[in-house]
Amino acid sequence: MSHLAANDYTQNFLYYKDSIVVKTSYQGILYTTKYFLNNSGLADSCMNTSNSILSTKTSKSYFSYNQEGYLVSRRDCAYSNNSLTSDFTDNFEYTQGNLTKATPDPNRPGQLYKYVTYAYNSSRNLINLDGFTGPWLGKLNSNLVESSSVGGSITGNDNCSNFEYELNTSGFVETRTITPCGTTASSRTVTTYEYKITGPALQAKNSGHEIRNDKPAR
Repeated sequence: MSHLAANDYTQNFLYYKDSIVVKTSYQGILYTTKYFLNNSGLADSCMNTSNSILSTKTSKSYFSYNQEGYLVSRRDCAYSNNSLTSDFTDNFEYTQGNLTKATPDPNRPGQLYKYVTYAYNSSRNLINLDGFTGPWLGKLNSNLVESSSVGGSITGNDNCSNFEYELNTSGFVETRTITPCGTTASSRTVTTYEYKITGPALQAKNSGHEIRNDKPAR
């Protein structure tokens, strides 16, 4: 992956021997994340910087992996000029090569739920559709997400979503449709993806749109 574009959102990836730099531009703010790689090629930490006209904020995160190479925890640390006053750790659980439960730190500011669980279909997963990160953050899920469920919401409004896909002949996702459970198609989120192979790098274009009704998902 070398470049990602979607509406007013652009992302560029720079690869070095011992680090990877991801530069993201969105709504006039430049976000830079530098991943520091260990001898196995996995990121054991990263430095995050956001630059806007008003301020510059910096934070640092640390990553842990299991013996199979899957990301099992992320620790976000209090650092120079950011909003964190202490460290917060999110944990991840896997079954048969798929992330089945994500548990955010309950003490993280603004945290609204206790966990998210995931179920998967039989289609092979070839790319991280949400973050477009490469193997430096551990192995990808083996399959595509079929549904997700939020549990322990502090509002008492636990919700779930169903996922549908259209694949191209190479098995890459061309269209992903997310529909909240118990709602009509007018509430769905549809994202389309285009891919371009340029030498050893993969470029992706994400053109998403969201259609909502006036009723909350249940």
